[in-house]
Amino acid sequence: MKKTEKNDLNMDILPKLVGYHLRMAQLSSYRDFSTRVGKPTGTTPAQLAMLLLVEANPGISQTHLGEAMTMDRASTMSIIDKLEKRNWLSRNKSLEDRRKHALQVSPRGRIMLRKLRAGMMRHEAGITGRLDAREKQLLIELLKKIQ
Repeated sequence: MKKTEKNDLNMDILPKLVGYHLRMAQLSSYRDFSTRVGKPTGTTPAQLAMLLLVEANPGISQTHLGEAMTMDRASTMSIIDKLEKRNWLSRNKSLEDRRKHALQVSPRGRIMLRKLRAGMMRHEAGITGRLDAREKQLLIELLKKIQ
C-alpha cells in the first residue's frame, strides 16, 4: 500500500499518472494566480489571456480569439461581454467583413493590462521559483508535447 507523507492516504496509482500531476499543478497554479492577480483585480486567467491576445492582435475577430483559446462560442462571448462591461475591451464591426466584430483593448484596458502583467510576472515567478531556467524551459517544452 502506497501512502503519501502528506495525509497518510493510500493514493493507489495516482502518483504514477501524468494527468493527476498536471491537475495538481494546475490547482496550485490557479490558487497562486487567484491570490496574486485574481482577487485583487477581479480577473480570471481566461480574461487575462484574452486581453493579452487582443492587445497582441488588434482587430482579431471574436471567432478567431475563441479558436486560439480553444473555447466554445458561448464561453468566448461570455468573457468578451464581461471585459466589454468593464470597459477593458471594445468590439466594433470589422472593416473587412461587416458580419464579424473586431476586438480592441480600450485605453482603460491598456492601463489595467500594465497592472495585470506585473501581477502575472509575480505569479509566474511564484510558481516556477524552484525551477532553474533550463528546467522551466524543459517543462514548457514537455507541456507543449502533451497539448
